[in-house]
Amino acid sequence: MVPGTLRAMASLILAALAAAQAGPMRVHSWYWKARPDPVAVSRAAEDIRKIHEAANAPVEEIPKAMRDATLAWIAIGFTPLDREHGLPFLFPGLEIANEAHTAEPAFDALVTASLIALRDHFDFKVLEVQSGVPWAEWAAGAALYQKALGRPAADPGLSRGKALWKAIKYGALAFGGLLVLLWLRRRAAAVERGI
Repeated sequence: MVPGTLRAMASLILAALAAAQAGPMRVHSWYWKARPDPVAVSRAAEDIRKIHEAANAPVEEIPKAMRDATLAWIAIGFTPLDREHGLPFLFPGLEIANEAHTAEPAFDALVTASLIALRDHFDFKVLEVQSGVPWAEWAAGAALYQKALGRPAADPGLSRGKALWKAIKYGALAFGGLLVLLWLRRRAAAVERGI
C-alpha cells in the first residue's frame, strides 16, 4: 500500500471514530412570530448567562465584537469548541427562524436549558420552540435549567405542536371516514334503484 493512501485511510477511520463518539446531531429550533421586546430579550439573555456559567460544557461565548458584526441580533451566543460537537447557539438570532445543532451531551444540555429559559420570557404568540428530540429526552437540559435558575423546568411547547398536529390528523381521519360513509350510503341507494 502507498504510504499516502495508508495515511488517508487512517485519517478517515479517526474521523469516523470521532463522529461516532460525538453522537448524532440534534437540531433545536426557535421561531419568532413577532418582534421580541428588548427588555424581555435582556432578561432572557441574563438567564442564559447564568445557565452558561452553571454548565460544564466545552463551549466558548461568542465575543461582543463578533456579535455586533453579524446580521443577526445576538444578545448572547456560544459555540462548541469542536465543530463536530454542533453549531452555534445565537440568541435572539435571526428575525424569523433559528437553529442550534448539538452532538455533544453537555452542549445539548446547555442549548436545551437555554430554550427552556426562553419560554419564561416569551409566550406562544411571540416565540415557538421546536426540536427533533422529544421533551422526554431534554432531562439533562431541564436539570441544568433548575440548577442554574432554581426553578422547575417545564416543556417549552414541544408537545403543544404535536398535540395540534394530532388533533388535525384525527380530525382529517374523522372527516375522511364521514365522506366514505356518505359515499357508501349514496352507492347503496343507487344500487337499490338499479343505477
